[in-house]
Amino acid sequence: MPRARNTAPKLAGIDGLRGVAALAVLVYHVQRGLNPSSRDNVFFHDLTYLSHGVTLFFVLSGFLLYRPFAGALLGRMPHPYLRRYFVSRFLRIFPAYLVVLWATSIALRTAFLPRNNNGAAQQTGALSWPDLLLASTLAQGATPRSIRSGLEVAWTLGVELSFYILLPAAVWLAAIIGRRCRGRLTTALIPPCLFLALGLTGKLWLQITQMGLTGSERVNLEWGANWGAVAARSILIHADLFAYGMLAALALHLAHAHAPRFFDRPMIRVSLQAIVLAVTAGLVIGLITGPFTSSVVAIAAAALLLLTATASGQSRLYGITNAPILRWCGIVSFSVYLWHLPVIRWLHNRGWVFPDTYWGLLTNIALILSLTLLLAAATYYAIEAPALRMKDRHRDTRWPRHA
Repeated sequence: MPRARNTAPKLAGIDGLRGVAALAVLVYHVQRGLNPSSRDNVFFHDLTYLSHGVTLFFVLSGFLLYRPFAGALLGRMPHPYLRRYFVSRFLRIFPAYLVVLWATSIALRTAFLPRNNNGAAQQTGALSWPDLLLASTLAQGATPRSIRSGLEVAWTLGVELSFYILLPAAVWLAAIIGRRCRGRLTTALIPPCLFLALGLTGKLWLQITQMGLTGSERVNLEWGANWGAVAARSILIHADLFAYGMLAALALHLAHAHAPRFFDRPMIRVSLQAIVLAVTAGLVIGLITGPFTSSVVAIAAAALLLLTATASGQSRLYGITNAPILRWCGIVSFSVYLWHLPVIRWLHNRGWVFPDTYWGLLTNIALILSLTLLLAAATYYAIEAPALRMKDRHRDTRWPRHA
């Protein structure tokens, strides 16, 4: 039986979107941590929505990782080797993560410390050796005491790790079901639908549990040292965000197979642009709120992803997302994501930041961005790039290089 050929469509602008996501989260945390009063200003208030850079990261992961599996379920690509898949995922996360975690705890002493009771203030310092080893496995999010300890942003890596593990299981289940339904498209829809159902059910549970709570009680439920926060910072709540990226990957496969120029049609592109603009406007004017906000934003992120991945070389969007500086920021985006909060905490603890003013916000962004990019570049070229080269040695040509 002849092998299916790797006929996945060529992608554009993926690194640029990664750069956008990383820079958005950095700016959000600078404002939140160093210049909170700027949120009262009409020009800077909307920077709070840049926290959805995390949502864009999840959508990108769903898109990139499901893409080869979707091609296999559709019969257009061979099935990826699971050993290579898991080795690739390990090398993508752990080398850089461990370096930044240990440097943050031992050298900078700005790691987030565990909290022994709910409502306790989050302290920073050097983790104990047991807590440092626990955080090194990304298992700190499994208990109320240790949740968010180590690197604060590592809770999202725990969600990513859960997705990495569950994705092949969902594909395996879809393949079994597909033997009975005998429909390739139906089979390929099963994994994203499973993640969609899991995430939306989790968000519905979160909404029900928040009924009757005050604003501070809702924040504590999602971010405190309690089992509600453990659930809220897990794949149980965020699974659907990956699903929208998975559906985008499936849409690209179908378009490439049956209508190669489908996403070049003006009506399709205008419709996708309208989704992005409508969601952005809904956020700004306050129409989109509550636990399902990230789901709506993820739909817009998936639309933006499709627009970017299919943009022509002459379009303005292609020029922006493929600009050299933004692409480079995307290449080092993982290290930017890991380093920016330790840098913020370290400078803040020493008083080496600018005042909580509007000009202070802009100068703090420039300061944090400069130092973070320097550290991110060092980490990428010394740690990430060698690890990625190891990953490529175990990769055959059928695995997309963006993943």
